[in-house]
Amino acid sequence: MRVFMGDPVVDEERAAVEWWTVMREEDEGWITLPGCLLLEFEGGRCDRLNEYWHLEHAAIEPYEGWGHIDGGGDTATTRAAAERWIRAWQDGWEALDATPILAAYDAGAVHRSSPLRAPESGGVAGYLSRCLPDESDVTSRFGVWAASGSYALTVCNAALNDRAEGGEVTIAGCDVLRFSDKGLCVEQRDYWNISPGRLPNHLAWPA
Repeated sequence: MRVFMGDPVVDEERAAVEWWTVMREEDEGWITLPGCLLLEFEGGRCDRLNEYWHLEHAAIEPYEGWGHIDGGGDTATTRAAAERWIRAWQDGWEALDATPILAAYDAGAVHRSSPLRAPESGGVAGYLSRCLPDESDVTSRFGVWAASGSYALTVCNAALNDRAEGGEVTIAGCDVLRFSDKGLCVEQRDYWNISPGRLPNHLAWPA
């Protein structure tokens, strides 16, 4: 077994940290599990944990730059940019309109919709052009979990009808985001889990 831990995003009593495990199981062979922990502390101990992850039946090493969190940047500027980012995503996704979402990104932004996927061809515009046509009846919630320097960790829970997934689903996840000094997203990597059906009252909501 090989376990890799990313740099944490620490914001007062909250933190987020990425992890990547490559291991061999007797019945399944090699598997890779990358994920992200959302932690909340009280009295010096972890008081709450949410976790999102992905699974691949192969041995895959972390890609270059995975888990890296640069300490530079202004946290207040990043937090404001992350708030604009989540409003853009909620408005655009529920309206099935890419325009407000794209306005929150730098033209050269790198987007990985899963740590086990290559960067999206065409960035977030390419991702939206691939996914939005299959989606409808979207309701969503977003929040900023933590911000530090130029990085923010946002959380999302959405229920929607997705033809590619065979009908109604609920998706819960988080996004590791890096913002420019102009407040635009320049890098994004996503962790999420999906459940069939429209879960009532966003049961997977972590905030």
